[in-house]
Amino acid sequence: MSPPPARLDENWSDWLDDLRELLKFDRNRIATAVPSWPNEDQRAGCVYWLYGRMGVNVNSLVSLDHPIHFQASVMLARSLFELVVDLKLLNAGIIENAVEKIVAFNRIELLRAAEKIVRFTEKFPEASLKSEIQKKLIQESKAEWSKQKGQYWPGRSRVNHWSGYDLTERVEKVGLPFEEWHARYYAEFSWYTHAGIMGLPGTSTDLWKVRQAQAFHLALACYNEALRIFVQEFRLPALRGEFPDVWL
Repeated sequence: MSPPPARLDENWSDWLDDLRELLKFDRNRIATAVPSWPNEDQRAGCVYWLYGRMGVNVNSLVSLDHPIHFQASVMLARSLFELVVDLKLLNAGIIENAVEKIVAFNRIELLRAAEKIVRFTEKFPEASLKSEIQKKLIQESKAEWSKQKGQYWPGRSRVNHWSGYDLTERVEKVGLPFEEWHARYYAEFSWYTHAGIMGLPGTSTDLWKVRQAQAFHLALACYNEALRIFVQEFRLPALRGEFPDVWL
């Protein structure tokens, strides 16, 4: 267990050590308990892939072992936060027809991407990008997938998230500790995710260390929560008492 950070910039490596310890526990104990994704159970599949995405992100994050990587670190931590909120929404049963909405939303996003490519190729027919595959997808699937959109999100011209809510609303629905993490980190982490120079002018290497520590701290908290949800969802009670003693 790491010591409580008196100063974040002095303790960023402690958060990293704990994150690596949690990743090791996931690889050696949790991932091996559920060796393959359950393709016949849509709910379990949704949980599995949310958990899987988080594990891949953490695997990348622990390689960013110098404060110069702070921007990439906060981007990954921000993504982990959004993913664990999704996982909590699903786990807590907050959204009606959550699994069906997740599946339908994936199809809507696929259709939207295909239509964007088709529009481009129609505007620039001489471009190297071709759209035969996308046109076939639209022809075969648009009617059915659009029907699902009307079923689950009636009256919406555009759906930005499967739940039908924006992030602030989603965070309010899942409550603490997610609301605290959102208030403490999300807005500032967004500075380094979107275009612009906010958060950079006048910074020093000391601030880089603070941001790196904040990223590891948020990632650790989100990943720990996600693993506990996963253990609950897949009924692995024996693992509950084996979690590493990390500083949260």
